[in-house]
Amino acid sequence: ARQAEFHHEWRRRLAYHPLTDPLTGLLNRRGFAGASAGAFDGFRRQRVRVTLVVIDLDLFKDYNDVYGHLAGDDLLQWVGEELVASVRSTDSVARIGGDEFAVLLPDTDAEVAAPLAAQIGARLAQRVPHCLGTASAPGDGSSFQELYEVADAALYARKFARAGRSGAAAA
Repeated sequence: ARQAEFHHEWRRRLAYHPLTDPLTGLLNRRGFAGASAGAFDGFRRQRVRVTLVVIDLDLFKDYNDVYGHLAGDDLLQWVGEELVASVRSTDSVARIGGDEFAVLLPDTDAEVAAPLAAQIGARLAQRVPHCLGTASAPGDGSSFQELYEVADAALYARKFARAGRSGAAAA
């Protein structure tokens, strides 16, 4: 019985592993795509609103260069913990790239998402400079890709504005 229980737990972990980031324990890009597919299925069938928040850490390479990769890993883990602590249990949080994170807020329109995004920003600002962008369906698009493009553009517009340059000048 113990061996069967062990094998069952091991199979469960193996099935979960390809969908999560090993460093932070958050969903990875693949796992986030699955969560997004479910949310957008609900949007298409029942017009349930969806909001996407994309977060990019500023100067993360410089942080790694100054403090070392172990400190960088610690920072990424902290960001993941703060994101999870900032959202509802029905939301999905992912590390979708090196220093890029995303939060999917099902059944949430832009008006409800704004204070949540502000809370996320305030929590992260305690320790790391960052930029974030948001997009909501249906106003900003009707697919994950459309929302991602709008949120990513908003993120970079903020990043360039803060740096005192225009998006065109930086391209």
